Amino acid sequence: MKVTVFTENPAKVYGRMISYEPTWHIRTRNHSILFVAGKSDSFWKYAGQMGIDIRSIDMILLPQGCEDPMRELERFLVHNQSAKVYLPRLTYEKHFFELCNKMFVYSSTNTMEKWLERIVFMDETMQIDAGIQIFTGKVQDMYQLPQGQSMILTDDGKTALFINDEKETADFMQEKAQTLYGGDINYLFYKTPYQGCVGKDCSTCKMNEMTMGKAVVI
Repeated sequence: MKVTVFTENPAKVYGRMISYEPTWHIRTRNHSILFVAGKSDSFWKYAGQMGIDIRSIDMILLPQGCEDPMRELERFLVHNQSAKVYLPRLTYEKHFFELCNKMFVYSSTNTMEKWLERIVFMDETMQIDAGIQIFTGKVQDMYQLPQGQSMILTDDGKTALFINDEKETADFMQEKAQTLYGGDINYLFYKTPYQGCVGKDCSTCKMNEMTMGKAVVI
């Protein structure tokens, strides 16, 4: 598993560049994945600079909590002809309407139909394939804003948790992920440097302070 993180607004903490609005690119044995946990234009503007070929992506996840994720999705769909796009079923209403408005431009062709065939709506907890699972933190009231969905990813016998939730502690999310997965989480990536494990027995490898743009192989 090879992980590269990049962002629109990096910050420097303890001499390292930290992402507060991260996009993670994960290369596994079977997939090339973009997991967008922050501003949408980060995955388009900066992926190429990181040496990531947008055309090779076969899966992009824009989970709940992303601000304006549709703005750059159109460009992605134009340049990538095959990737599945995973969007939350309970998303911000404005995102859905913005996507429809963009699609309307292509209504006279079969482009819109092909794009819509590539969109998959995610439930709060969902098994995408044998090695990828999406879940949320604590169940919120139906009238609250959508939660960020996090991802459990397994590859070559190693399991990583990508936390896209600023409301819950890393300890809580790790415990829930291990319950869902039924085993130990080996690596932990989280959205901000303030989400570090607080439990005394936290033995996972915490990767939130990885240098921006530098790939980590695990």
